[in-house]
Amino acid sequence: MNTAIINSDSYEKHDTGNGHPEQPKRVVAIKKRLKKRSDLIWKKPDNVPEDILAMTHSKEYIKNLKNSFPQKGLKFLDGDTVISPDSKKAVFDAAGSTIRAIDGIKNPKDIELNLNNIPGVLENGLFVDLTDKVLVGKIENSIPVVYSPSKVG
Repeated sequence: MNTAIINSDSYEKHDTGNGHPEQPKRVVAIKKRLKKRSDLIWKKPDNVPEDILAMTHSKEYIKNLKNSFPQKGLKFLDGDTVISPDSKKAVFDAAGSTIRAIDGIKNPKDIELNLNNIPGVLENGLFVDLTDKVLVGKIENSIPVVYSPSKVG
């Protein structure tokens, strides 16, 4: 089984200020350590199309998020999320990393078996051969909506 590191240079530009655990110097240190390994596959995140984002977030949420990043300096997005101008690309690259990781799973049955054979693992979050349909729920205009997305790609 191979391990991929999905990385974007934007992660090193996501400035959260001194004292915050998510700091560019932490990303740089981790990358430096991982680059010494020859058994890792390095990939870039995919671009996430708007229709994929809309599967889990309302259009209003996405619009508000895109407009929330400061032109300069730091800003609190919520009680513990600090963002800077370059955080915007990092946020969307992180979503793209998730898509790339999911698409990179070649044999989910093998991964499920390996995970379940680790002592102490009770569940793994993979639903291999357990379902025929996926339902997604979200709030649209203050109304709960549930739908079944089609396979993308």
